[in-house]
Amino acid sequence: MLNHLGMHARPAAEFVRCARRFKSTIEILVRGKRFSAQRLLEVLLAGLHAGSRFQLVAEGPDARPALEALGSLLKQQAEAEKARAAEGDSFRWR
Repeated sequence: MLNHLGMHARPAAEFVRCARRFKSTIEILVRGKRFSAQRLLEVLLAGLHAGSRFQLVAEGPDARPALEALGSLLKQQAEAEKARAAEGDSFRWR
């Protein structure tokens, strides 16, 4: 997990919306367990924290584009969070 805040509610909801666009079954594999990437509660229960290692597995007619889209989204989320953190680091009370 690249996002230093982990998979909290806002990015998880965005992740699920993306996953639901596809017909394929998409799962998160973490610590020997499987979680549906298309159900918000399961994504949150996967407990993906900063530095977590996991796999995304898709099976179905659009599996490859689904994994590409979700991988791209995770990278975008991490970059956006990094940018927000950098902005916060430069803020000072006077």
